[in-house]
Amino acid sequence: MFFDQIDINIGRNKILIPETTVTDKLNNQGKLKGEITYSNFDAWNFRELSLKSENLILMETDAKQNLIYSDMPLVKRIDANITGKLDALNIA
Repeated sequence: MFFDQIDINIGRNKILIPETTVTDKLNNQGKLKGEITYSNFDAWNFRELSLKSENLILMETDAKQNLIYSDMPLVKRIDANITGKLDALNIA
């Protein structure tokens, strides 16, 4: 996945990702934005990370890497919000 030129704001205990366009290798596009907090680069918390797209390749593997998800799974209609701590993420 490729990102537009983006100014990610990494501050004290917070990462802000302004809305940006992501593009896969087939030129499908989506929008990504969010806020992630942490404490001493530990205790990561996804306050909100959202990804929206009509078509997007989320991962690309071959059968040797992952037999179930081999090839290019093109996901239709993504409207995902990721929140919560890293060890207990909520994906809606």
